[in-house]
Amino acid sequence: MKKLKVMLLNIQTVLKDAEERAVRDESIYLWLMELKNVVFILDDMLDEYEYDLLQHQVMMRYEKVHELISSSQKKLKSVVCAVDNDDDDTRVENEYELSLYAVKETKRKPEFNNEDSSNSKSARKKSKIITSYVNDMLENYKYKELESEMKNGAASSKRKREEEDEKVCDIVSTFSKLSISHGMADKISNYVSKLTKITEHMHVLQLKEGHRMRENDNSTSSYENVARVFGREFDKQKIIELLFSDCQNNVRVISIVGMKGVGKTTLAELVYNDEIVSRYFNLRGWVHVLESYDVLQLIKAIIESFGRKLDNSKELNTLQEILKQEMWRKRVLLVLNNICNYKNSFLEFLSISFNGAESVKIIVTSSNDSVAEFEEMILPYHLHCLPEDQSLLLFQHCAFDCHGFHQISRKIVSKCKGLPLSLKMLGHLLRHETDEAKWIEILESVLWDENESNIESLTTIKLSYQHLPIYLKPCLTYCSLFPKGYKFTREKLVMLWMAQGFIQLKRSEAMEDIGSHYFNELLRRSFFEKVDGHDDQLFSMHDLIHETIRTGNISNEVQHLYISGNTCFSNEHEYLNLHTVIVDEKSCNNSPTLLDFNLLRNLRVLELKSCQLFELPDFIGNLKHLRYLHLECNQIKRLPESVSQLYNLQVLDLHHCVHLEELPKGIGNLINLLFFSCCGSQVQSLPQSIIQLHNLQTLNLLHCRSLVQLPKGIGKLTNLRHLKLEQLSLNRDMNQCGIAELKHLVNLRGKLCISGLKTVTNLDNVKEANLWSKKHIKELRLDWNGLDHQYNDSDSSLQELQETVLESLKPHTNLTKLEIYNYSGAKFPAWLADPSFSNLTTIILIQCLNDKCEFLPPLGQLPSLKSLDIQKIHGIQYIGRDIFRSLVELKLCHLYDLDTWNGDFPMLRNLTIENCPKLKQLPTFPSLSSLNLWGLDQLNTIMNLHNFVSLKHLTVKHCPELWLSPIAQADQLPPGLLQSRDIEIRGCPGLHEWCCEHGVLNWISSQVCVMIFSLILQCHVKFLNFSSCRKTHIMF
Repeated sequence: MKKLKVMLLNIQTVLKDAEERAVRDESIYLWLMELKNVVFILDDMLDEYEYDLLQHQVMMRYEKVHELISSSQKKLKSVVCAVDNDDDDTRVENEYELSLYAVKETKRKPEFNNEDSSNSKSARKKSKIITSYVNDMLENYKYKELESEMKNGAASSKRKREEEDEKVCDIVSTFSKLSISHGMADKISNYVSKLTKITEHMHVLQLKEGHRMRENDNSTSSYENVARVFGREFDKQKIIELLFSDCQNNVRVISIVGMKGVGKTTLAELVYNDEIVSRYFNLRGWVHVLESYDVLQLIKAIIESFGRKLDNSKELNTLQEILKQEMWRKRVLLVLNNICNYKNSFLEFLSISFNGAESVKIIVTSSNDSVAEFEEMILPYHLHCLPEDQSLLLFQHCAFDCHGFHQISRKIVSKCKGLPLSLKMLGHLLRHETDEAKWIEILESVLWDENESNIESLTTIKLSYQHLPIYLKPCLTYCSLFPKGYKFTREKLVMLWMAQGFIQLKRSEAMEDIGSHYFNELLRRSFFEKVDGHDDQLFSMHDLIHETIRTGNISNEVQHLYISGNTCFSNEHEYLNLHTVIVDEKSCNNSPTLLDFNLLRNLRVLELKSCQLFELPDFIGNLKHLRYLHLECNQIKRLPESVSQLYNLQVLDLHHCVHLEELPKGIGNLINLLFFSCCGSQVQSLPQSIIQLHNLQTLNLLHCRSLVQLPKGIGKLTNLRHLKLEQLSLNRDMNQCGIAELKHLVNLRGKLCISGLKTVTNLDNVKEANLWSKKHIKELRLDWNGLDHQYNDSDSSLQELQETVLESLKPHTNLTKLEIYNYSGAKFPAWLADPSFSNLTTIILIQCLNDKCEFLPPLGQLPSLKSLDIQKIHGIQYIGRDIFRSLVELKLCHLYDLDTWNGDFPMLRNLTIENCPKLKQLPTFPSLSSLNLWGLDQLNTIMNLHNFVSLKHLTVKHCPELWLSPIAQADQLPPGLLQSRDIEIRGCPGLHEWCCEHGVLNWISSQVCVMIFSLILQCHVKFLNFSSCRKTHIMF
């Protein structure tokens, strides 16, 4: 092993030189191929040996259990003898009889139930001692390791390092006890010999141990958002003008045409996200069109881009009808990114009738110049490269002002010839490089002269890839496995890298965090780009980068396979060494022949999403190397117990297997499991052994409606980071999860939901949960549902208990969002308005039914509060004069006693007030953009409406006392609302005259009104609805 390590380190030093020269030197190319193949096979062999080690560790665990039970059995017998000297303990032969001893005593002695019987008391005492001892014995074993860690201060990083060192020593010791079979030893020896020859041959090839560009320290930092667009403002305005220009029919198609890397997608994003455009179009969608799309898949993708979920069974006629419904009476903007061929599915899609939509505008991006053939249907816009001045600004921005190397930077910019992709990639490559020699190396690279295709972007991509740190190259190359335009999440990609062993471990950092740093570095270098419209959660790889990386991959053997379309495998033996099989969900049911996975014993990654699997075969347990098993959206009801033999498994994803009812009882054997999800399943209970998954970091139980409780001991999963479930339900069952389980889950992050708090009666358990220590939790939901019938909300002791519980559940000040539901205390704790919660941006208070809760805490003291939602707090009468300096969105609903409202809201943009029947007046909101009022029975005026200078949307419904003067200056429309004409009035008879005066309504609807022809002439009405207007007379 030492010899192997030395050889690999020596080879690593010459890899950069080998990769650069392999393009021009065939002998080096062949050397690299041979090297990769040998290392690939050797890795499989060593991984199989590691599996044997893991299996040995699991077996040792059960041997320890047996020893513990045997020793505890002897101790238990001595306890029985101490309680009762009648030699009855000699009848107890095994641990099962021990646990049933108290029950047998009850049956043998009828007087047990007699309260006055001394025998009964003796037996009862004996049974309690026995039962207690058995429970303690089992719990002692289950939680022995955690208790030991906590007593010795395992929270300290120093102690963690010591424990890791001890584990390494244990592994070495275990290795020495395990023997390698002669066959395996011979194979390993054979391939080590081959690697030795390869190492010797690298000297013959005169490969140099050249320097590599500095691996900057920022590879472990968060992603720097340096995105900015240069030189495209004119193009953006031209596209917007085309969008709003008149056309003969209700459909217009604009095609942005240009060479790859010129910025077509970026320009489309600028237009799509423009404020005027987004406000005008009330239905928008963005689709990246894959080459394999037919018209059916294209329409489905468009419908889903509008936010509607579809299954796989829709026919074309059905999809067309759904599309028509989605577009009905709407102004639609659709972006179809990366159309490769205008002649197939796209033109067929355009032939579909768009009747029903008010207007449909389609922006297409394409590198295909054949758009000129279809000018009757498509309006082309040719996008050109950036001018030199804008190119230099973009490069300087990405390269951090070029570190003073301005003359060199101008020469580099000149070589990029105005292509934004090239400028960004080289700029990000040199952003942290302060050595002038490295800049000159890029400028004088021979790759500029070898650009046969004359596409400058290809050169810059190769340069950027060539100068990547060596640990990032396999990560990026692996991404080219997926088809062009494939959208992936950061989390999924990191888990795939982990499964392939691409992530280099560090003592002080979790593998998940290291993988996230890798991703950020590739994102910073522009190898990945964010997918617009998905809240920064989805990413993709530029098509040109995808092509370059894929064609540059050196290998003569298939290692990773993405199955798409109708795929046949004539010779499966060619695929026996596969490490990855991912089956495309859109085509897996159409493949006439799938691989025999029982033959693929070296698989690391297996993804079978939406493949209509009804069962998983038992031989899945034979895949010793498997680390990533993704079975999302299948029909499986249970997993075979053999899954528990996958000791290397890191990811088990059963997301939306809606028929899944049962998990393997031995799931606790998956000692390397990091991620587990059975989200949306019918699982009713988790196996008790799940608490043995001490490495588990993510447990996703969202939408598991049948799952009522978590098993007791879940708090022992001390490495757990993400506990995803609608609610952590609590009750008094001692065998189920309680709030005290949270005590040791100090690594929890993201969102935590706790429900059933009305059943909590032990304040010590609440304090023991110690939410204050959970500094990584960003969102917290507390719910007092689960009220027992014996509880009475009018009971003052119960109210005081709830107040004390909420006071004790004070979270860490890093919290960003807080939700409180069904709370029945008479007051809120002081910490809720503590300015130290400087990161708290959102508060939701719903269903607090105590009539004694008359006031809210001074929430205006929270410096970062941006969104406040208050509903159904029955006792609230007054909202004081707080200054909400940061509040942007406010919602007040069903506050039936609220009659007075003061306060200053300088930044408020969106206000919704519903069902507050006693409220008579509103404060002034200088920055308000949207105002929605509904069910305000006593509201009689909106003070100084003309001062709402930013108002663009107004909805008023069922405010019978509201009156505005059609001539008073204070009631005049603000300019933004006058321009948008986005006003909806219903059930407000006092506003009819005001509406007629201003004549800007899109929609007028009233149950009691008299409409005459003059009103129609005055108003720019687009849709007029008469409903229940019995006295209406229309004059023409």
